[in-house]
Amino acid sequence: MLFAMTMTGSSGCETSWQVRGRVVTGGGIPLPLSGAQVALKCSQLPTGSRALITGPDGAYLLGGSGALPLDCTIELDRRGYVSRRVNIASACTVVAEPGACRVAELSSILELEPAPATTTAAR
Repeated sequence: MLFAMTMTGSSGCETSWQVRGRVVTGGGIPLPLSGAQVALKCSQLPTGSRALITGPDGAYLLGGSGALPLDCTIELDRRGYVSRRVNIASACTVVAEPGACRVAELSSILELEPAPATTTAAR
């Protein structure tokens, strides 16, 4: 199941962008990580940011009209895991124009947060 958020214009001639990916667990065999928050942060987008939650297969799809600036970031977060930030420039697989991306693809691993250290009082 792919969870998606797409915003496109009504004209069929407009350029559009997509960010698609999958979030998996780290350590050992990677397993799909459902319930991870995926947020696109970009000051140049009309809304500033977009967010969604991964489904059972850890997959997501974001999209919109125009071109996606390369300085945007994807932020991945889930309780109990170490958050991760990825620049669109490093994940762009199809460049739309200089400084902009048409398609970005990510396969992201989130590692479990380390267990809190326990201290024992001196006796």
